[in-house]
Amino acid sequence: MEPLDAAKLIEAGYTEDPEALKQFERRYFIPIVLPLANFVIMSILALFGIVSEIPVIASFVALFFIGIAIAALMYYSNPLSRFSGLPLKKYRSLVPKTPGRELLYVCPESKTFFRRIHAKPKIKPTVFY
Repeated sequence: MEPLDAAKLIEAGYTEDPEALKQFERRYFIPIVLPLANFVIMSILALFGIVSEIPVIASFVALFFIGIAIAALMYYSNPLSRFSGLPLKKYRSLVPKTPGRELLYVCPESKTFFRRIHAKPKIKPTVFY
């Protein structure tokens, strides 16, 4: 994946499209909310003794693996442009707005782009002597 600076895109006449980011994230909302709701409902039912702990553990494991799969799908997907309908070009941001692995999704035809943080940096553990 090639690196690219968002400031250079803006200088070249590109505009940031926050609606495209919302559209991109909306595709993955339902697939993560349904297993999460299942886990919450199973936990409440187990709290009142209606079900045993096994369905709660199974729903947590399913939620964990579905979450990992959705994160991988989001990272490796090539979304389509809202304007042209063509696949967006994906670049790694040279200067991210916030710390983390930020990707830029660019549409050369409509001169729009959006940015998405896919991973935040891990906190370094403090060593006490």
